[in-house]
Amino acid sequence: MVPVTKATAPLIGPGGEVVYVGTDTGAVYAIDAASGAVRWTASLGARIRTQPSLANGLLYVPVYSGDVQVLAADGCGAPTCGAVWTASTGGVTYSQPAIAGGVLYVGTQAEQEYYAYD
Repeated sequence: MVPVTKATAPLIGPGGEVVYVGTDTGAVYAIDAASGAVRWTASLGARIRTQPSLANGLLYVPVYSGDVQVLAADGCGAPTCGAVWTASTGGVTYSQPAIAGGVLYVGTQAEQEYYAYD
């Protein structure tokens, strides 16, 4: 069980084996779909209000601070993982990131701007 008051919509990984969810406490959980056990977690330091995206073995997590933090979808080999890189928009990211052609696309709410990261 994941102890939160609010969570994003779940994101189901390839093969339906892992479910990813972000929380209002700033944590991301990778949950084993068969057993319900937490495979790994990451504390990202800011609320997560929008469903993450998954592409090319990476989990793209928009956080309320204005960053998109990128995690290895398979974890890091430890119970708690950190971001492998971060893209900063400078504004609150409420949109689910999109990844196409090796480019990360994300929009901000108040600024109404869109960003692309190679």
